[in-house]
Amino acid sequence: MEFQDVVPSIQLGEADGSYAVSSSQEDRVDSHKNAPMTPLGRLRMVRAVDSGESVTAVAGQFQVDRKTVRKWLSRYLAGGEVALQDRSSRPKRSPTAIAKGTAQRVVTLRRQRRTMATIAITLRISRATVSRVLAPVSG
Repeated sequence: MEFQDVVPSIQLGEADGSYAVSSSQEDRVDSHKNAPMTPLGRLRMVRAVDSGESVTAVAGQFQVDRKTVRKWLSRYLAGGEVALQDRSSRPKRSPTAIAKGTAQRVVTLRRQRRTMATIAITLRISRATVSRVLAPVSG
């Protein structure tokens, strides 16, 4: 790995330049070396703006874009410190996902030696979807 080598667990604050030490295991995060901010660093950033410093000055101080400062400030004002925590990047929903039952039917029909085109017509799904469902099974 090169570009974003994963760094072992570090204490919160180490990634953003502070040296606060915490003994709590839940304060530890796995972060990559290019991560600009931890939740603690974000809190320091929004508190700096909250105390009267300009967004531009704070952005320069924390070496992030003004848009990033405004984003975290907005989240902080809307939800407090909890809103500064990392969010999952997993989508909330997958509208193109098919039901598990349909996927199982695809596999069952394929084991009955049906072609992908026949399976697609029978289940009223696209051949691409049939192919996508069968890829992990046949590999």
